[in-house]
Amino acid sequence: MKSLSLINKSKNFLFIIFMIILPLSLSSESYIYPGLFFTPNEIILAKKGEFLTSVTLKDKGDAVTTGVENPFPARNVYLPPSSDFDMVAVEKGFFHMENNGANRLKIYRTITDFAGLSGMIYYSKSDEAYSKLILYAYRIQSRDSYIKAGSGKDGVPEQTLTHLVVKDNRLGLLSFKSEIKTSGDNFIISSISTGTVTRLGMKIFYPGDYRIYKFFIYDNKSKGYFFYTAQFMTVRSDILNKINLIKPESFGNRIRADDIHFMKRIGVDRTAKLAAFK
Repeated sequence: MKSLSLINKSKNFLFIIFMIILPLSLSSESYIYPGLFFTPNEIILAKKGEFLTSVTLKDKGDAVTTGVENPFPARNVYLPPSSDFDMVAVEKGFFHMENNGANRLKIYRTITDFAGLSGMIYYSKSDEAYSKLILYAYRIQSRDSYIKAGSGKDGVPEQTLTHLVVKDNRLGLLSFKSEIKTSGDNFIISSISTGTVTRLGMKIFYPGDYRIYKFFIYDNKSKGYFFYTAQFMTVRSDILNKINLIKPESFGNRIRADDIHFMKRIGVDRTAKLAAFK
């Protein structure tokens, strides 16, 4: 009887351990932390104020800034396979900001203030000059938009889905579905194109061909956010793929402009780093 009791206790103990480990294993793929996106040396450079930018463009080569050790997109449940796209651009960095309610709200409100994207400046490789990248942007109403309060911290919703329109200086009018999630102290943003884009009579994008992902990962030890931006693009027009205006460096400057513009809007001015490639 004693041996049977011991067996039952052992089974109960193993069951408890299993129930503890199971949710951890299920959520491990969605858990984000700096080491998932940065190598140790990249973390050091990012904390020193460096931007780490890398671009791969099908049939056009690569462009990589100094210090990048891992140019490929991080593998996690939030990002699509890079092999499905013609262009993949990645940028990593860091900015100091205390993790308090006011700052979290500032980040969230900046993310969802789409009109604030208007006037974004970038360095144009083709023009060899600084010019406007985003001419204007605005939110549009949609039946599937929602705000999920949930267990969000400091009044920041746990999940938000909205739609926006952006007038890009090269790509024309683009529409996106943007989803913002909060995970603890972190923000996860995915913006996926929703319409067919035509320029000069040529179809450039179908829905889902242009995707922008952003991660803001708070590090308590460093008292700031590591940020990771990844852009994916499939270009449908063979003519656009062949012309010299499309270069990996150009996409590197576009992703850099996006990050610099966001940081400036939250009070972190890094405009001296605006040109990733000249």
